[in-house]
Amino acid sequence: FSTVSIRGSSAGQVQVYLDGVPLGRAQNETVNLADLPLDAVDHVEVYRGTTPLAFAQSGPGGIVNVVTRRPGDTPVTGASVSYGSFETRKVDLARSARAGDFDYLAFAHYLGSQGDFTFLNDLGTTANPADDRVERRRNNAFDLGDLTARLGWRPEGGPVAAALTTDTFAKDEGVPGVGSVQARDARLRTVRQLGHLDLDLTPAAGLPLAAGGGAYVLYERQAFQDRHGEVALVPVDVEDETTAAGAQALVRGALGAHQVPGLFLAASHERFAERDRLAPGAEPDRTRLRATVAAEDELLAAGERVSVVPGLRWEVFRDDFPGGAGLPAALQARGVRVCDFLSPRLGLRVAPHPALTLLGNAGRYAREPNLSELFGTRGVIVGNPLLRPETAFNRDGGFRATVPPLGPLADAAVDTR
Repeated sequence: FSTVSIRGSSAGQVQVYLDGVPLGRAQNETVNLADLPLDAVDHVEVYRGTTPLAFAQSGPGGIVNVVTRRPGDTPVTGASVSYGSFETRKVDLARSARAGDFDYLAFAHYLGSQGDFTFLNDLGTTANPADDRVERRRNNAFDLGDLTARLGWRPEGGPVAAALTTDTFAKDEGVPGVGSVQARDARLRTVRQLGHLDLDLTPAAGLPLAAGGGAYVLYERQAFQDRHGEVALVPVDVEDETTAAGAQALVRGALGAHQVPGLFLAASHERFAERDRLAPGAEPDRTRLRATVAAEDELLAAGERVSVVPGLRWEVFRDDFPGGAGLPAALQARGVRVCDFLSPRLGLRVAPHPALTLLGNAGRYAREPNLSELFGTRGVIVGNPLLRPETAFNRDGGFRATVPPLGPLADAAVDTR
């Protein structure tokens, strides 16, 4: 299990995207990076403490956008097989090419391991080394598979380009628990299906306007089984199911030579369902409806050596939870909750010299409480629907300096904030 933190923020305060699609869910916004198709990744975009206009969900910690590979002009066919310690095995298959106005990419990945390494077990008594012993990790095996596919269409000279991308992920793993008391039978199974369609409108000659949009559908199911209470301390056999859908549009234009405004609109809906095989009664579905309106205006001066970007973002949420059968009525948090917040920001870039650029950002961002915090979970967390978004005022400044070529050093830059 791996998460990302930016500048000391918690993992829940960082929004993680896959090709621009938000992966943080309303029930729990923390994203496990180990479940992403890392071998199919082209690059990772990190925005520290700020949320660019093109992202639907803001975060006080920042934004991480994982961008998968794109087909190139040269056809590529690849395969690799590897085997390592602890019976770790890995298989990758890839194919990409162009055919007329179309291009395609398919990347299949399998990874598995027994994970039975040896470690020193202190039995939870760090002050008493007399009972320490070397043990082998149990119930740590896993198998995962991932298939990423992309089909693009870009007619030569046409104003519209489209791309359909899908990512299918499945994982079966043991949950070994803490090192001092290992679990033998607890298991977690995950299935995720993501599909998104992206459209780009190229402006006609002489028209200073560009537009893009997209829509996505996500389905995720997790089943955790711990019938002996080895990890959760009580018997657990639950299945969580999340479905989400959203759409967004971005328009940018130019007003003269010194002004570049932009407008972003987005809306999404999520449904979370939980089924407990060991507890009577059905838990009702929890839903979240989200809408985002954001705008910015880049002001350019001094031959584009000075750029000032004021922006404003408005996000509104509607959460609905009818209550459940797992808790007494006095402990149940239920009802409809509507909340919104404004996020102003200001960006500044000044280049007093071709080799020196000064940078600065300031903005106010918030994290909406997730559904677990608002409405609780069956017998574990008591929710509080009166919670307000946690806010943060972020500011940073820095510079980028370029060093002229010196001997074998062709280029160098220093970037600090």
